[in-house]
Amino acid sequence: MFKNKPVTLIIASGLLVVLVVLTLVFQLAGGAIYGGRFNGARGNFQPGQMPSGGALPDGANPPTGGGQNFQPPSGTDGNATGTRPSFSGTRNNTSIRLMQLLRGVQTGAAILIALLGVLSVVGILLSKGWGRKWAIVTGILSLVALIPSFFQMRFGSSIIVTLVKLALAVAVLVLCFLPTSKQATAQA
Repeated sequence: MFKNKPVTLIIASGLLVVLVVLTLVFQLAGGAIYGGRFNGARGNFQPGQMPSGGALPDGANPPTGGGQNFQPPSGTDGNATGTRPSFSGTRNNTSIRLMQLLRGVQTGAAILIALLGVLSVVGILLSKGWGRKWAIVTGILSLVALIPSFFQMRFGSSIIVTLVKLALAVAVLVLCFLPTSKQATAQA
């Protein structure tokens, strides 16, 4: 099965499998882990509100007004003066909706990357010329899908996974553009 194939394409197909698995696992599992942040298993949690089942520390007073329309204090006590606008939460709803839209686009891109990755691995293993071309398309699409990841606030392993996916996509592209890979698909 691997006798007439160049090592570069075999390595590229192995890296594609790893890239597909990382993309799917962390995109779909990330939704289960981080999806409850705004509107998920933990309820409709908004920043500044108590989560359900939460308790205040001893001696703390609960906020009044339910947190819907917060009006900062005004007066002559030295802390705040004059009238300030109320914070209604429409900006939070808009940003939450944009984050949910971005999450949906990223999930769709992850599924497309997985399908194209599997197709390209099959094409490479069958010594088809289109397998290398689809691997290049998959690598470029992976790089494009990673762009929003660098602008989101990430913690710990999330940035490491993003950098690993970046390295895998670049490695696949480099291996597919090597002369031995081009020659092998030209002969097929």
